[in-house]
Amino acid sequence: MKKRIYKVVVCRNCGHIQITYAEASYRCFKCGKIVTIDSDIVMLKTFDPLKAREKLISLWSAKQIEFKKLK
Repeated sequence: MKKRIYKVVVCRNCGHIQITYAEASYRCFKCGKIVTIDSDIVMLKTFDPLKAREKLISLWSAKQIEFKKLK
């Protein structure tokens, strides 16, 4: 069985932060755009889904960084 790599990613179009285990591209839950996964939009890569969830929650709750369009 292949282990999934969970990624916390930021949408280039709207700035929405979410978790995905896609390898090439994913669809943003907020704006619906298909985003290719590059190193500049990945905030965290891990095999542990709980660590990915903790990072996602910390980014949402702390609002440490303003995520805007990355274009």
